[in-house]
Amino acid sequence: MDITIDLGECSGAALRTSVVALTHGHADHIGGLAMYLGVRSLYGMPDPTIITPPGTVAAMTDLIDSLGRLQGKPFKARIVPAPEFDRTMDLDNGLRLGTFRVNHYPGDLADGLACGYVLSRVTRRLRSDFVGLPGPVIAEARSRDPGIVTEDVLPLVAVSGDTTPEWIAAAPEHVLQARVLFQECTFLGRGRDPQAAQKGMHTHVDELLKLLPLARNRAVVLYHVSQFYRPEDARELINAAVAGVTGPRVHLFDMGDRL
Repeated sequence: MDITIDLGECSGAALRTSVVALTHGHADHIGGLAMYLGVRSLYGMPDPTIITPPGTVAAMTDLIDSLGRLQGKPFKARIVPAPEFDRTMDLDNGLRLGTFRVNHYPGDLADGLACGYVLSRVTRRLRSDFVGLPGPVIAEARSRDPGIVTEDVLPLVAVSGDTTPEWIAAAPEHVLQARVLFQECTFLGRGRDPQAAQKGMHTHVDELLKLLPLARNRAVVLYHVSQFYRPEDARELINAAVAGVTGPRVHLFDMGDRL
């Protein structure tokens, strides 16, 4: 899909994508940015596009400028604000990027500093009575009546970024209908209660499971598990928590190497 959402570390797969969409500016979500920019510059790859919440555009511009000064050569990147919550951004390959509200900052700050993303596939269809007509004829007709071309929008992937789970109750329909939802789930119990999650405006599995039946995604992938848990313990706790719970199938993201 040629897009990376969040960049805590720069993997080979992320390096090859030309678009990076950041849910917010915390270090564990942007830590791979310097490597991403540096290696792409070294290899002469095209300038990337960095999409970031509107309230972070200035700081992100300053950060990339500072990284370039440390490198001794400016890093070139197109930095653009994420779409407003009622708007979308068309990407290449028939993909469309939208945003949704999450809760990771107090008060109204969340709307400018953090967002979730939903990626959809857009298929455009020409009305049957115009099929086969010359291009100029279609273009002229479309200028008079845009409705001769219809759009089918299929939500594919939604990514929450860091948030409490309450966003699910007010989420737009298409976000909860995406085929796969990546949902942060920092705390899984065993010494970490929901109050600990609320303090940092994160998600506790017990609170998430109360809202999960609202989701109509085919699968929910839990990620952003606290360093407090070993990978094998996290799998055990997740399996125990979701046993018998109705709703989409739940998976645990590969936790990889821990700090």
